[in-house]
Amino acid sequence: MFNDIVQYIKNHIKESNKDIKLIDVTDYNGKKLEVVVSTDIHMASISVLPDYTYDFLAVEIENENIKLNVTKNCENLEKLKKEIEYDIIQFSKL
Repeated sequence: MFNDIVQYIKNHIKESNKDIKLIDVTDYNGKKLEVVVSTDIHMASISVLPDYTYDFLAVEIENENIKLNVTKNCENLEKLKKEIEYDIIQFSKL
């Protein structure tokens, strides 16, 4: 599941034509996935648990002000992907 999510994020970033970079991906032995993306002035952490609990936190790099903070428990993988896509779009507009 986590590999599918990482690939989905990579594809969405590539297709968005925005200046978003994938910085880091960490899979904690299938117990948690952490993905870090950034732009020139913002950084975001995407956290996913196996039960489709999802957290998206975006901050300004310079002063660490929180710009977006979303926590959701999705019903399935497809709904989780849609939430990730939506939040990355919102992140790209900051």
